[in-house]
Order: sequence, then structure tokens, then C-alpha cells
Amino acid sequence: LHKNLNIVFFAHNEYLQNLIDLGLVGTFIYLAFFMDLFRRIFHVEHNILIIGYTAGLVSFLILCIGSFPLRIAPIALIAIIYIAGLLSQCKGEDYARS
Repeated sequence: LHKNLNIVFFAHNEYLQNLIDLGLVGTFIYLAFFMDLFRRIFHVEHNILIIGYTAGLVSFLILCIGSFPLRIAPIALIAIIYIAGLLSQCKGEDYARS
């Protein structure tokens, strides 16, 4: 083999890496989850917790464009806390009727 061969272990950002790791079906499920989550957010009465959790999650998703925060456990835990907080605030809402 050629000695100057560079082996790349990660894609450019978290979204491309998820596409490579999960494939098209897994990426579709990943995107469908976030689309459903944001649909729930927009159909529920907003309070300070929902606004704060949404701002934190959006900033985390923007961070995913340029780096790999899901590969670092403490940072990924912050995203899980944002998602869990949003799901707990939006639970039981019947947003399909509106």
C-alpha cells in the first residue's frame, strides 16, 4: 500500500456521519423523530421551559453541522436532557386535530 494513504474515520459533520452509520432508513427515522418533536412544540402552549429547551436543542443541532457532539458522552447527555424535557412538556397533547 501507499504510505501517504489517508484513512478517514469520520465524515464532515454529525449529519453525514449518521447517514453513513445508519443508512437511508435510519436517517429517515432520525429526521422523522425530530420533525415530530418540532411539530409537537409548535402545537402546544408555550411556557418558559419549552422556549428554553427548544433554544438549547436548536443550538445543539446547529453545533452538529460543524462537529461531532454526539460522539462525546457528556455533550450528548445534554441533548438527551433537552429532548426529554421537551417530550415531558409536550406529552399528551393532541396536536393532530389542529
